Amino acid sequence: MSSLHTLLSSAFLARNEDDFYTAFAALLLRRGFSRFTIWAVEGGTLCKPVGGMNGIEHGLFDIYDIGYSGEELGFVGEFMLQSFDESFPVYAGVFCRDDERMSLAISFHEPIKDSSYRFALALAPFAATQTARMKAASRQLELFVDYQKKLDFIKDSGVIFRPLSRNDAIMSALNYFADAFHAEAACVIIAKEGFFAGTGLSLVDPAKAIFIEDMPLLHYLQKHTGTRYVNENISSEKFNIANIFLVHDPLSEATFALFNISGDIVPDRELSALIAHLISIAIENAARHEQQMQLRIEQAEMEQTVAVIERFVRHEIAIDSPSICAHGVNYPARSTGGDYSTIVDTEDYTFMCLADVCGKGFSAATLTVMLSTVIELGRHDYRDVVEIADDVNHYLLDKNFSGRFITGFFAYFDKQTKLLSYVSCGHEPTLLMRAGEFIELHSRNVPLGVLEEAYEVKEVEIKAGDLLFIYSDGVIEYISHDSLKAQLATLSNMSPKQITHSLYTKLVSDPINQRDDFTCSVIKF
Repeated sequence: MSSLHTLLSSAFLARNEDDFYTAFAALLLRRGFSRFTIWAVEGGTLCKPVGGMNGIEHGLFDIYDIGYSGEELGFVGEFMLQSFDESFPVYAGVFCRDDERMSLAISFHEPIKDSSYRFALALAPFAATQTARMKAASRQLELFVDYQKKLDFIKDSGVIFRPLSRNDAIMSALNYFADAFHAEAACVIIAKEGFFAGTGLSLVDPAKAIFIEDMPLLHYLQKHTGTRYVNENISSEKFNIANIFLVHDPLSEATFALFNISGDIVPDRELSALIAHLISIAIENAARHEQQMQLRIEQAEMEQTVAVIERFVRHEIAIDSPSICAHGVNYPARSTGGDYSTIVDTEDYTFMCLADVCGKGFSAATLTVMLSTVIELGRHDYRDVVEIADDVNHYLLDKNFSGRFITGFFAYFDKQTKLLSYVSCGHEPTLLMRAGEFIELHSRNVPLGVLEEAYEVKEVEIKAGDLLFIYSDGVIEYISHDSLKAQLATLSNMSPKQITHSLYTKLVSDPINQRDDFTCSVIKF
């Protein structure tokens, strides 16, 4: 039978949330617990069963329903928890909180010893940290997927701009959004005109059968005219309503109500505002030329693209630990760029990557988002820089990006052995400065996305006082390699942050008309 140490390691090294819940349940079983439920806590209060043994398997519960008092992170007591079709005794509970936000909970359905309860409490900080870390990684991946869905959503929404009359445009928008969000019912109301149209509802329902905050829906819409997503304080004796997505068009004063939406697209603030804007455009389009509308759609899509891509770009990186001090900058030539850089520093190692997608603008930036997702969410062992380069290369080759390629430098510094392992794929030679002399770190590997390659990994010993400079070809747009070495030698006594900023200030005299993306990282050991 697996030891507690082995099971704890399995939970710590879990690749995703499901693996963690499985490993965590095995750890509790090994400790002697035989009846328990593991809950994932969403939004700080909503609990969903995700694992356990002989416990609750289905349903959603409020965190207070499973014993949380609002203060204590654990309790010992006894009460009955009512599931959909059966009851479960609860004798104790532990709540796992990370940065003031609840992320995981455990209910025990059998009496437990004090020592077992203390063991579960001791696991709570670890479980909270692990759950928060994996949820953050999942959210980043979901953000990229959500970004792609939103782009498709914007492109497909062209159907609402075809009608030539206002009422036809309104009905087209209602049908499209009801379908896109898988709404069980939908309606559109223009109160000042007495206009109503809907599916699954009658004319009197907004006034007499549906209430928000104890107000009839019709009165609520007169008081609240903005676009919003409502999922609480809804009541109706006629319908079972979990949520209402309200989209208001100030131009026509029409409000679209979508009931019990589901599906893959989440109506966050940005998307809600975009939908409201799209509806305004659709109604206005009844009197304007189709070509003008197409320009506005493209502009909305570009703005959404920039906003999402910016979330994946780190314009500055700062690391200050006992073993290294590092700083990196990534300043694109346009609103978005094709350079990517990251530094991951832990107690045992430092992982570094700087890559350059060929080209500029949105097309290059899209590949930059892909690159960050593959590297940061690929669940890699950062020690294996060859595996990381292989993954990126295979992804590019499989997707066949029509001549697009990426140059990159991937490095792993082992703080115990002082060895730097690196793979350079068609990238500018990284400069290692030691006692005033420079060592160029490069290899004969071709860029990523060109062909299948058995990537060559090299190693170099790092000594205290060494300086590592990683950069993209945008830097060489402004200075030769020899002059760059001279500049670094002159600036080497400065901090990494001072070096990166000084180089940018000295080399890029006109940032508004910057010729290429300017990306570099300085690491001092």
